[in-house]
Amino acid sequence: GDNLFNNSVNMLTKEELIKIYIDEFEASKERELMIKGENYYKVENDILDRKMIRYEDESPVEDETKTNNKLAHGFMKNLVDDKVNYLLVKPYTLNCEDEKYLKSV
Repeated sequence: GDNLFNNSVNMLTKEELIKIYIDEFEASKERELMIKGENYYKVENDILDRKMIRYEDESPVEDETKTNNKLAHGFMKNLVDDKVNYLLVKPYTLNCEDEKYLKSV
C-alpha cells in the first residue's frame, strides 16, 4: 500500500502517475473515437468537412466550381437514443415462483 508511492525508491508521485494516465488517454485512439462518436451524435458528421479537389501541376487545389452538396443525417443519434430508451425506459422486473428467494435477490 504505502510503499507504492515511496519516493525514497525513486518512484513517481500520485500526481505524476495520474498526469501520465491522463496524457496517455488524451492521446489515445479510444478518446479520438469517443470524440468522433460524440460529433456524429450531434450530427457534426465527417461529410461536413469534405472538400472537392482538383490537381494543378500535380498538387491538390480546392475546386470551388465543383458541386459539393452535403447532407448530414442524424442516424447515429437515432440509434443511440433508441438503444438508451430500450435499455432504460422501463424498470427491470424479476419473476420467480419462490417468493422467499425473490425477496432475497
